[in-house]
Amino acid sequence: MKKEKTSNRFVRVLTLIIVLIIVEQLTKLYAIRFTKEKEQVIIKNVLSFSYLENTGIAFGIAQGDSKMLIIGSNIIVIAIIIRFMIMQREKIGPKTMFLLSTAVAGGLSNLIDRIFRGYVVDFINLLIIPSYPRCNLADIFLVVSWFLLVFALVAKAKEELNMNKEKQGTK
Repeated sequence: MKKEKTSNRFVRVLTLIIVLIIVEQLTKLYAIRFTKEKEQVIIKNVLSFSYLENTGIAFGIAQGDSKMLIIGSNIIVIAIIIRFMIMQREKIGPKTMFLLSTAVAGGLSNLIDRIFRGYVVDFINLLIIPSYPRCNLADIFLVVSWFLLVFALVAKAKEELNMNKEKQGTK
């Protein structure tokens, strides 16, 4: 029974990752086809789509650095997260597993770009945030999932701290 539950969870996690990668790659194909020549205003002064080839890492940092160094470091980070997910699968709750899966999907999708294109396709231009660099759906997966994971960990740590204080107060 336990092995069946674990294999079902693995299938769900893998399916989620694959679906997110496919959706993300489709958005990049859209960007290549429709925003390479002309910016598309989605919501005036809020959101537009305009094509950019990002040879650096997150938010355009390290432009022009060694592709192999960037690809290698991406592979290492993704492998560490996947290994953690496998080793801790019994201890990780469904919400945390979902967020880790989303982060892995974002990382893998950008890695696919780096390997097959030599750059990452960025096209989402958030105009409401001054000086915010263009990004893509994978970047949003990564940023939102890591933010929510940190938020959840801080909340859990605070809860445990309060429980420990209550235990000490009753002694």
